[in-house]
Amino acid sequence: MTKYNWIWLCWNDNCQVDNVLLNLTSTDDYAGLELNDGTGISAKIFGYNGQLQLRTNDNNRMVIETGGNVGIGTSSPSQLLDINGGDVNISDTIPILSLTSTGNSYTSLSMNSNGIQKGLITYHASDGALELSHREAGTTSNNHDLVIKEGNVGIGT
Repeated sequence: MTKYNWIWLCWNDNCQVDNVLLNLTSTDDYAGLELNDGTGISAKIFGYNGQLQLRTNDNNRMVIETGGNVGIGTSSPSQLLDINGGDVNISDTIPILSLTSTGNSYTSLSMNSNGIQKGLITYHASDGALELSHREAGTTSNNHDLVIKEGNVGIGT
């Protein structure tokens, strides 16, 4: 028979109330909740120096910083969503990755190697052009390999 131990958070003997808060306070900027399945520490949820950290096996798996940046595979995300150390899989019958510009400029998908942009797919909202470009080794600008604009195709332009 499986035995479960539960801690119920109740207010005034009523265990079916809204807005029940569990407050964990620490004096050293480090407070958290540890989930243990009996074989060892399974998962931890911590507040540390203003970050929310989700951990397994004592390794950060996801971090949310006070400014809102989310890191998966990194403890110091530099972008709104910063993923490090793996692939991203989008699986559906018709998977769609949508990049939406909030202005009337352009939207790009950048391919990088060792922090250097190597390839770029760009849609220019101002003139409707779709551009595929790459960067040659040792250069600082992109070569426009393919441009599609108003039904015309330009190669190497």
